[in-house]
Amino acid sequence: MAYLAVLAKLDAERKRTLGAVATVTRLELAPFEKVEAALTWLDAHEPKVVVFDAGVVQAEKLCRKVRSKKNLASVPIIALVPEPTDALVERLYAQGADDVVPSALGASLIARLKALPERETLSAATHGMAVVADKDHARCDIIGRVLMNAGYDVKFALDDVALRYYTQQNKPRVVVLSAELGEPRRFVDEAQRKALDAAWVVMAPRREIVKHAEALEGIERLTVVVNTTAPENVLFASNELMRQGGPPSRADERVLYGTMVWYKPAGGDAEDVGFTYNISLGGLYVRTLSPPDEAEVWLELRPPRGKRRVRLEGKVAWRRSYDPASGAPVPPGFGVSLTDGLGPSLALWKEQVDAFVRSTRRGPAAVARLLEDALSDPRASRPELDRPSESHIAAVPVSLPPSAMELLPAAAPPLPPARVIDEEPPSLGLETRRAPSVPELPRVEVPVAPKPPALPAPEAVAAEPLPVPEPTAPAPAAARPRRRSPLLGLGLGVLLLAGGATAAIVLELGPFARAKPAGFTVPAPAASVTPPPASAPPPASAPPPASAPPTVSAPLPEAPSAAPVASALPPVEGTGTGDGSELSWDEGYLTVRSPAAVDVYATGFKLGPTNRKNKSKCGLRFVRLGEKDPPRWLSKGRTVDVKCKSVTELELTPE
Repeated sequence: MAYLAVLAKLDAERKRTLGAVATVTRLELAPFEKVEAALTWLDAHEPKVVVFDAGVVQAEKLCRKVRSKKNLASVPIIALVPEPTDALVERLYAQGADDVVPSALGASLIARLKALPERETLSAATHGMAVVADKDHARCDIIGRVLMNAGYDVKFALDDVALRYYTQQNKPRVVVLSAELGEPRRFVDEAQRKALDAAWVVMAPRREIVKHAEALEGIERLTVVVNTTAPENVLFASNELMRQGGPPSRADERVLYGTMVWYKPAGGDAEDVGFTYNISLGGLYVRTLSPPDEAEVWLELRPPRGKRRVRLEGKVAWRRSYDPASGAPVPPGFGVSLTDGLGPSLALWKEQVDAFVRSTRRGPAAVARLLEDALSDPRASRPELDRPSESHIAAVPVSLPPSAMELLPAAAPPLPPARVIDEEPPSLGLETRRAPSVPELPRVEVPVAPKPPALPAPEAVAAEPLPVPEPTAPAPAAARPRRRSPLLGLGLGVLLLAGGATAAIVLELGPFARAKPAGFTVPAPAASVTPPPASAPPPASAPPPASAPPTVSAPLPEAPSAAPVASALPPVEGTGTGDGSELSWDEGYLTVRSPAAVDVYATGFKLGPTNRKNKSKCGLRFVRLGEKDPPRWLSKGRTVDVKCKSVTELELTPE
């Protein structure tokens, strides 16, 4: 049974309406009013389509859940809004929605549900590899799903180590890089020195987009986009970069521009709403899950930076229905070739589009002007709308023509060649993170107490200086409060000594303790906090004195089982069907075969015991053996590529 999953505030009337919609479209209604109930239901079911009301609290969790499951990558998401605006629609698209429909237009929802294909499958990876590098896993899922539907084999890099691995060991065609991972130019230079000829789409926060665009000026096949833009805008930017240097195939240049557009068949009454994807002097592309069947349409929309709407007429040049298996380079919708307009509408459209296209060719300067023009945008009716639409500044070309290269300043000396990353450095483990040292307090000399050592006196530091008395007046008896400062200082000294001892014990035994060699024993902390005895070994952070080296026991003799044969290893215990097919798309089984019954750690996190299939996130993982809590490492680490929805095995032996 094909399900229509709906998350909304449902009264009796609305539930009857949605039930009628499901009956007309031959779907089984699965209504939910709470996000938690919908998320639980998705763990056991695969709906044909998901519809949610944008007014439900934490409705974005539903989008993240659907987009995080690979088996639901082909499921469309439709958002219902009471009154659509440019900024609201952009935000919903960025969360992973495929279409936005006004709540009052029930016919529009039915038309979109009827236009969906009977079978929704992903397209084959025929366009090569694409790497999405971002610390935000949810953003990786949303952008990766769009690139996957476009025919790319998508890989995720959640840190700079994984990014270097994929760009140096593989040859991706497209790299989507978040500026949060580090300086983008450094990654691009390292990859280009390895002869990687890929299209780079750099994502940066809105407030930093000009800075990164200026820093990346002059690099070919690279553009900068806002990191909150819709994922389809990232796809458009990559397509435009891939076309650079090819033969011209368009009469007019296309640029991203997102705004609401109302359309209907020429001479018809039924009006629908869509959202523009890209525009040119002679046409535009409208995003919608239900493109019209008629050949001619009337459209009403606002041109770039326009203060009034225009009414245009055009012919539908081509349609793109929702079909994830087609590998289409654009979202579903229809393209319109403009033929006429009401009054001066067509001339006004061409004039403002031409100015908008010319401004996008000027690189970072165009971005700065667009941000300033937001204050005069007539659509900004609320404070959160006082900015241009994300699509306005989503794809700003940064590359310069060859004729302009001679005007650029001399390039900086090249960086040293990067080392090929084939193993994750051990610095990624949690055991190498050190706690910050305790800062030293300022020392203040106490003139009235010559015997006690100089200790911090907060009262003397924070107090205002006392006024100097007249020579003829008797000195005020103000020395009594100062006599208490030695006692206070001694108390603070005892507290500092106790705190130092506690910090030393925490550094030795806490979660940030470094791994100790075999035979090195750590003294157990006493029940009360007291200074360590003179015979106790010093903290690991301080060098040991020459007169009292730490006591290290003699090395243990090598056990005969240090290098066991495969047949001597214990059997592997099963925890599922055995092939990993029941797992989520971003998970896999990791089995570490070892003669010792100890714990398995992947990138610092405990997975489970050895000789057992343990569930792990797929991708690059730094695996080692340990025991106790906090862990004591028993083996050297190895970098392993855990396969998704599969079983990955390796052997590790304690040292």
